[in-house]
Amino acid sequence: MATMDIFDADAFTIIELTRALENIPYKPAILSGANLFGARGVRARTVMIESRDGTLSLIPFSERGSAYEQQIPERREMRAFVCRQFKKQDVLWASEIQSIRDFGSETAVQQLQAEVARKLGRLRNDAEATFEFHLFNGIQGVVKDPKDGATVIDYNAEFGITPATEVDFDLDNATPASGALRKRCQALIESVEDSLGGLAAGQVQIRAECGSAFFADLVAHKEVRETYLNTAAAADLR
Repeated sequence: MATMDIFDADAFTIIELTRALENIPYKPAILSGANLFGARGVRARTVMIESRDGTLSLIPFSERGSAYEQQIPERREMRAFVCRQFKKQDVLWASEIQSIRDFGSETAVQQLQAEVARKLGRLRNDAEATFEFHLFNGIQGVVKDPKDGATVIDYNAEFGITPATEVDFDLDNATPASGALRKRCQALIESVEDSLGGLAAGQVQIRAECGSAFFADLVAHKEVRETYLNTAAAADLR
């Protein structure tokens, strides 16, 4: 439907709305859909985590009739963490819908239910993006404030864990040694198994989140290309 030309302030010229475009920002949800974390609600402001250090030792030979080798006592610890909150609200004023043209329409006016649903959708998207932010920091062992990036909780320090050193895969090496990349990957898997101790029963599967630059260098590496070229997955190298 044609309307007056409001851009040139001409009441005798008409223009027509042909399309309505809404720019929707990208909302990451890789970790949210990976089922790496399980949700559990609590009704208190402070939660506690109890841990017990198991021990494993070899029993030496002893003379018959001698005293028994004494078992090493297990140590228990209790740690308390304060539950943080984040909240956000939106307000819908009467002036936002009264005599206001609906988005993408030339004749309809804003509807209350539609605008409420749109605002609730924006709040939900912000909350889901915040969850993803905390999951991303969670796999690194920290809780950070989204406002300024300050570290609120360092789980590595709380549980006495020494973070692993950064691994250089040497992907920018133009002439890598044969099997060098495979050895680095195997060393990484073994270090994870050693860190997990008795929890690593069976084969350990590692999932890595990386940036686009690292992934591009990885798939372009000589070893990776030679591994995939003679398989059905060779199409992924294109």
